[in-house]
Amino acid sequence: MNKRSEKNFLIRFLRDADMYIGGILFGILVTLTFINVLMRYIFRMPISWSEEMILILFAWSTYLGIAVCLRYDKHMRVSFIFDLLPKPIQKFLDIANDIVLLILFGYLSYLSVVLCSYASVKRTLVMRLPANVVNATLIACFGIMTVSCAYKVVNKLRRTYSVENPLADVEELAREMDNM
Repeated sequence: MNKRSEKNFLIRFLRDADMYIGGILFGILVTLTFINVLMRYIFRMPISWSEEMILILFAWSTYLGIAVCLRYDKHMRVSFIFDLLPKPIQKFLDIANDIVLLILFGYLSYLSVVLCSYASVKRTLVMRLPANVVNATLIACFGIMTVSCAYKVVNKLRRTYSVENPLADVEELAREMDNM
């Protein structure tokens, strides 16, 4: 790889860090669930803290997945009526929708900070972790969604927005490895 492609790869990796972190957390969640099932039903010795950790991992991986889907426009939508409208109205409604989402996610980010400030002294029941380990997922993910919506709105107003393939860097690495 040359310097420019290394820099582009690093930028894409940092931009998609939430996707990679969410995937890793989901992998840990599945592994921990499998181990706990084995321990409970085969060895009759369940891991006492595993259910709480699984819930925390589930919250983080779910909200990170929601943020990634928003960034890459992968959420399901019913667009039957929208598709019947003229293109200029579609563009206007698309930008208006993103502006409403930007305001909504900004407000939810604010509310998440308020929630964490009120819950700063609470602890989880079994592992005695600060409750903000769970609540911080709201701040992180609504923050990511706010930034993603702001990026979309600015680029749609500039007419430079296009949806990218989230696995483009992985596919590029696979092609480079095939060419070696």
